[in-house]
Amino acid sequence: MIKGILFIGIFICSTYLGFSLGESFIKRYTHLRALEKSLVLMQNQILYVYTPLPEVFEFITEKVEGIWKEFFKHISELLTNNFTDDVYGAFKDSIDKYKDKLYLKNEDLDLIIDFSKSLGESGTYGQEQIFNLTLSNLKNHIEEARELKEKNCKMYRYLGACLGAVVIIFLI
Repeated sequence: MIKGILFIGIFICSTYLGFSLGESFIKRYTHLRALEKSLVLMQNQILYVYTPLPEVFEFITEKVEGIWKEFFKHISELLTNNFTDDVYGAFKDSIDKYKDKLYLKNEDLDLIIDFSKSLGESGTYGQEQIFNLTLSNLKNHIEEARELKEKNCKMYRYLGACLGAVVIIFLI
């Protein structure tokens, strides 16, 4: 009886581990898609409505959900209250604060940081080019994340269940 409960516990734990690892691929893809939406909203507000940056970030917090809402809210507060000198500093501080909650790779974070270095530093045409370049690179990251999600998510889930089954077989 105890042995059976132990086997079920081992199987459940290893399956849960597999699902958790697979979930990280889904979350990265979801976070990148939400970032893309945020950047498009930002682009529209800056290029066509001419909204000041702190207000742009406040506007974005009303339109997005989850971790990105907190991320952009923090940037908005830093810029509104003059806790930082530039947009790059606000992004850097926000990335440092929310890095553990964002399921992004370092190359994704580098893309955000590179974008923030030039945000608000040039005219309308320059800003448009920066947004186009960043969104183009982001689409490549999203496509890569989608492919990894489709390939690895199922693999980790099955691997977790199979590992649990193998451990149980060895213990029998």
